[in-house]
Amino acid sequence: MIDLWQARAGQTVRAAALFYTFYFAVTAIQLFNMTAWLGDRGIDAPTAGRLQGSADLFFVGGVLLGGLLADWKGFNPRLFLSYFAVALCGYILLGLSSQAWSFGIALALISFAFLPITNLADTHVQPYVSRDLFPYARVRALGSASFALIIIVSAFLSEAAILRLFYPGILVFVLLMGLSLLILPSQPVHVPAPFTQRLKTFAELLGQPRFLLFYLIVALIFGSHGAYYIYAVPIWREWGFGSEKIYVIIAWGVVVEVVFFLVAPKALTERRAVPLLALCALAAVVRWIAWPFVTGWVELLAVHFLHVFTFALTHLTSLAFLRRRVPEAQLGAAQALMPAIALGGMAISKLIAAQFITSGAQPTFFAMAIFAALAFPPLLILRGKLGQRSIPA
Repeated sequence: MIDLWQARAGQTVRAAALFYTFYFAVTAIQLFNMTAWLGDRGIDAPTAGRLQGSADLFFVGGVLLGGLLADWKGFNPRLFLSYFAVALCGYILLGLSSQAWSFGIALALISFAFLPITNLADTHVQPYVSRDLFPYARVRALGSASFALIIIVSAFLSEAAILRLFYPGILVFVLLMGLSLLILPSQPVHVPAPFTQRLKTFAELLGQPRFLLFYLIVALIFGSHGAYYIYAVPIWREWGFGSEKIYVIIAWGVVVEVVFFLVAPKALTERRAVPLLALCALAAVVRWIAWPFVTGWVELLAVHFLHVFTFALTHLTSLAFLRRRVPEAQLGAAQALMPAIALGGMAISKLIAAQFITSGAQPTFFAMAIFAALAFPPLLILRGKLGQRSIPA
């Protein structure tokens, strides 16, 4: 039995590593170039931001529905392939679109179906590594390395070449990602709970103030990335940076993430979550306040190092927090809620950024700093509530 479990765990982690490699390749192409690609098709920057922010709201629905339908400790191939089919339809429509409304529908389909696939993969892989963050972190590190590789290749391409390769590149990696899903083991580890029971579990988690506060904090820290993903590249181009420097800046942040994913998990297991999340929120505030005043490329690289706190450290600290405080039977639900609420926060921040971008980079970046700073009051309240329960904060 132990040998079978270990064999299934190894097969699952290897398959997931392949999946994440292709998934993050798609993400790297899409995240930082969608605004420019839409602009090349006649969509102005504020409208592009609103389209992407509105589409992210569909991500929340997609993740929650997936969390309710998925086997939290097993792989449901029909659900994966159903999501994948909807995402593929969205990408096909994206290539055929010429008006803002049709781009909006395409992005909504993609957000609803494509992005939640990684959450389903997470909930499938994590039961095999529930006692140790390191194997999971290694899988995510491989995905981040793929992300970095795509960004580094982009540094050697002209803006015109990037726009020309944007759509074909996405389609190729989406199809490879779909093929990688087929090699995940399909036999569930246990019989899944009924739909109504899962819905009740979601409600129970959100009904507890400490978890509600935790999810709000995560939404505000992750959400503060909104302007970075949709406007950083065009803003840096306006500042006079060429493609090679822009994509090296982005790749630098991802490379630091990869190293962090590999070395940090064991150290995080015994660390208090609230001080670490406070550090992440502070890093987000400092980065957004500093960026408008950074004119040199080297200085921009130094400030962008803070991305390792706002993304990688936030992600791993959040997982460690849930694993220490959520009962095993509810852990799948807790982990499914985290990206849904986090991307909900990012959707709101993208819509806010779209309102400020017409006034320039500085007001947009300052709005993101305020968004991240809103995490401090719930952090203080959470620290007090955890202290009342005599649980390490």
